[in-house]
Amino acid sequence: MSVPYKYFYDFHIPVGDDWGRFEKVSKRIPEHGEIVISSFPRSGTTLLQHIIFLLLRGGKPADHISEVLEAIPFPEQDGFLDGVQPLAIKSHLPFRLIPFSNDIRYVYIARNPKDVCVSYYHFLKDLPGYSIKSFDEFYEAFLSGELPYGDILDHNLEWYEASSKYSNIFFITYESLVKKKEEVVKDLA
Repeated sequence: MSVPYKYFYDFHIPVGDDWGRFEKVSKRIPEHGEIVISSFPRSGTTLLQHIIFLLLRGGKPADHISEVLEAIPFPEQDGFLDGVQPLAIKSHLPFRLIPFSNDIRYVYIARNPKDVCVSYYHFLKDLPGYSIKSFDEFYEAFLSGELPYGDILDHNLEWYEASSKYSNIFFITYESLVKKKEEVVKDLA
């Protein structure tokens, strides 16, 4: 069983997404000092996005969610806002498709694949373009990597190996963030 996807080079992306947006993200020259937040979907990216937003603003919360989304956009889904320099960007691309620079920082969050599978199923099952009949079918697609964003273990491993090679990649897990919030936030800061 496969959950519908299309290809962006050798990578699976959601069927309804704009190939051109993925192209812009993968070819974009990063700005000095920029931060890239990445993960496999449903791994804690949005939680991390909000933590980094607070850290970059000295703990000052947003007045509205739109502030966070403008400051840390998800350009694969929404594109970039013209004339707005983001504080950071959010992505679900694997390491090989993200432009790399020693002048920027990357934060990758991984999560237990069992939890990701359940969350991803509930996220996708009712979206237009997906006709997921049962969790069992989705589970088979998840195990085989035949769904948008591909195989979670490949995605995580690619970023983990890069974090072992480059000191400007901070690799964390959702579980450590939840269990040791203070310690992880200090490390991020």
